[in-house]
Amino acid sequence: MPDLKAEDIKETVETQSKEEADKYVALGWLLIDNYKMNDKTFYMVAWTKSEAPVKP
Repeated sequence: MPDLKAEDIKETVETQSKEEADKYVALGWLLIDNYKMNDKTFYMVAWTKSEAPVKP
C-alpha cells in the first residue's frame, strides 16, 4: 500500500475486477489495497490529485 495520509485521498473506488482496477490505475489512480473475502478478491483504488477524478 502506498504511503498516504487520509487527507490526501479525494475519492476511492472498490471493484472486484482486476481489469477495471488496472483501467483506473492507467488513468492516474493509485491501487491502495486488495483483499479477499469469501473467495473473492477486491481492489481499492484512490484518487489523490487536486483535479477532478478521471473515470473509465
